[in-house]
Amino acid sequence: MPLSIRSRISLLLLAAPVFVISTGFVLYLAYQESLQQAHAERLKAYIYGLLAIAEPEADGLYLPTELADQRLNQPQSGLLALVRKSNEGIIWTSPSSLGIELDESIPIAPLGAFRLNMRDSEYLKASFTAQFSEDPFAPAYHFEVWQSVNLIKEESRSFVSVLVWGLGAVGLLSVLLLLIIALWLLKPIRRVTNELYAMENASRDHLSTDYPEEIARLTESLNLVVDSERQQRERYRHSLGDLAHSLKTPLAMIRGEVDRIGRSHSGLLSEVDAQVSRIDEVITYQLQRASSSGTRLWVKPIAVADSLKRLLDALKKVYANRALEVRCEVDESSGFLGDQADFMEIAGNLIENAFKYTHSKVHIGVRLHQQNELQIRILDDGPGIPATHWQAALKRGIRLDSRPIGQGIGLAVAAELISSYQGSLRLLPPEQGIGTHLLVCLPGSSKAGTPAADDSVASNETSGATPGDDDPG
Repeated sequence: MPLSIRSRISLLLLAAPVFVISTGFVLYLAYQESLQQAHAERLKAYIYGLLAIAEPEADGLYLPTELADQRLNQPQSGLLALVRKSNEGIIWTSPSSLGIELDESIPIAPLGAFRLNMRDSEYLKASFTAQFSEDPFAPAYHFEVWQSVNLIKEESRSFVSVLVWGLGAVGLLSVLLLLIIALWLLKPIRRVTNELYAMENASRDHLSTDYPEEIARLTESLNLVVDSERQQRERYRHSLGDLAHSLKTPLAMIRGEVDRIGRSHSGLLSEVDAQVSRIDEVITYQLQRASSSGTRLWVKPIAVADSLKRLLDALKKVYANRALEVRCEVDESSGFLGDQADFMEIAGNLIENAFKYTHSKVHIGVRLHQQNELQIRILDDGPGIPATHWQAALKRGIRLDSRPIGQGIGLAVAAELISSYQGSLRLLPPEQGIGTHLLVCLPGSSKAGTPAADDSVASNETSGATPGDDDPG
């Protein structure tokens, strides 16, 4: 799976400190090299100074006891000078060498500068050999200047301190600047994401168009796709409505004629009436399948409580003579992300089966699960469906002789519609050990912009569907 943009930006932010640290390390190495070379050149300058003030004498070489550079006059200053005479050893030392035990056995160094370890001390040493006479047998004098490496380290520590604080500040500012730039660059993407989420939850109809050029083309194209999809769906549903009307009307006329003629030819036309009913069922089923909206984005959720109240009011009137105990518990915030007619078809088929085959009780429960799944539970205390016959009950036209709920196409239509929304219809074990317990899962959301459901349905409705005025018996 490709890395997300946030992960890539995080890697970029991590690369900034690595770059700063690498830069600091390279600068440190370069400074150390240049610092050592600078000190070596400085030591050579001291030697040239000693050569300038040295005066050869008959019995040797004269050098003053006090030199111009005060560090050569100050003991333990870390800088000292000495002169060796060939075959005689050290003949002169600067006052700064006081307290330092010089080893006479140290060999005469060649021309140049190099490091020298002596009694737990490290020195940077420069030397030069000179003869003050053209006589080949004249003695040679070796001028040496030593400098403690600690002086170089102190200067280096000072540089490192400045380098660390400076690069640390630059690195921190770089990370902050990169973070600000990253947040600024991600702002349009976050905005598009939020607007898409709002469209999925039906809080808005279209994406904004005031985006940077690179994103504006994408949002405009998405808006065109959304508009085209909506228009195509409307044209499709209108065409299906026209088809339904054109097919239903001739069938109704044929059925009327069959009923009229059937009074005198009942035996002859009974089969014709059965086939007309069969054609009517097939047309109804296929139109319901074709007109199903199915799962789609950017639809407004419908209020489930309102739809269930209308459905239950109608069913109570139909089954008023059975005095059923109906309990409906609906979460007021529950909404269905789909078509109103599809929801009524699903709920109507399943709840009507519960009314039809229950003995005395029907319980409907609706809630929103994890903010995006609408769960509908339908329970009754009827004969129920064995788990072994459940798949057969979902097939259209399959009759379960011992369980009348499997007759017809109602359950098959509901299952088809639920499947078109990528939902599920499951048979669960009944809570009291008898009856049918169905669980329907559909895409859902908190309903937006819909009126609150009637309190009798949305909270907890318990009623007895007893005979009313329209059914005196």
